[in-house]
This record gives sequence, structure tokens and C-alpha cells, in this order.
Amino acid sequence: MSADHYLAPLFEPRSIALVGASDRPEKVGGRVLENLRSGGYQGALFAVNPKYANVRGVPCVPGVALPAARA
Repeated sequence: MSADHYLAPLFEPRSIALVGASDRPEKVGGRVLENLRSGGYQGALFAVNPKYANVRGVPCVPGVALPAARA
């Protein structure tokens, strides 16, 4: 898919935030993380889980939040 195609950001993301990432490979979040890493994903990868500072070497944040609306 060419970079200027309107669906390119969906199918060729430059970064991924994996909500529910896990250190445990038997958990869904652990399997998805391993698949992204072993599948050769080259973009920025971030884990989201309040229990960890990093998950298998991937930076981890406790949650996601939208910016507050301005009045």
C-alpha cells in the first residue's frame, strides 16, 4: 500500500500502543506483544499497563487519557 493511501496509517502504523500488555506470554497481551516483536514490526511500540514500568524491554505507561476539553 502506498504511503499516500488514506488507509496507510491503519495498516502501516508508525507507532502502536498495546493496551493490556503483559509480561506473561500465556496472556493475550503477552502474545500480541511477542507477535509484534517477532513479526518484525519496525515502528515505535509502547505498552499500557498500570502494573509495570516496562514490559519485556518495551516502555510502559499506566494508562491512556484524552486531553481535557477547553471551555
